[in-house]
Amino acid sequence: MPEMTVEERLKSIGVSHDRELEDLHVEAGQSIDLDPRNDRFKDHIERLNFDSIRDVKHFMGIPDEAVEESDFQIRPEFSSRLALDNLSTRLTLDDRLPLSRRIPPLVLAMPEVQDASVAKRLYDISAEYVFGSTKRIDSRQIEAVDKWIKATAINIQLFLFRDIFVGKGATLNVKSTALFANHITVENTGRIIFKAGAHSTLHAASFKGL
Repeated sequence: MPEMTVEERLKSIGVSHDRELEDLHVEAGQSIDLDPRNDRFKDHIERLNFDSIRDVKHFMGIPDEAVEESDFQIRPEFSSRLALDNLSTRLTLDDRLPLSRRIPPLVLAMPEVQDASVAKRLYDISAEYVFGSTKRIDSRQIEAVDKWIKATAINIQLFLFRDIFVGKGATLNVKSTALFANHITVENTGRIIFKAGAHSTLHAASFKGL
């Protein structure tokens, strides 16, 4: 697959970044926090909103063809009713558990009126769809998740850089869901740590360890 620059990757998901990208250097032994609340990096952030779980998968998920087929686990039959914007949608759930129970941080927002058990199931469905195969999710479940995403106004914060260099013994803490760069180089004992949740996305045309 050809290398894709940050600009090309952003264009593929319909995002336009009008500022010139800069390099990020984390010198040996240093630690830098990429935190959306820190004004130091405010010019390197894009905030993305999504209307559907399909858009979320396109942005940060795993393509269906890259998902390894595995046997499903068996679970008791479960069904529930979710009301969003005065619309009732039946969550028809079959006897299969998602292979992944870890929930992406981008779907953690929950209206107070929403039942916790229903929310947990929506998390599971979302995680399975984004990081697993879409073929495993019923179309009626997708409809319910899409309504939920719109109602909760999902927002993803994305850090953008040209090239990133992490020196020996240095740490780059990423406190957002996504980090994009053209080329990333990490020296021996250097680290990049995502702290935003169970799932995060890292895009680079190249990633090199020294």
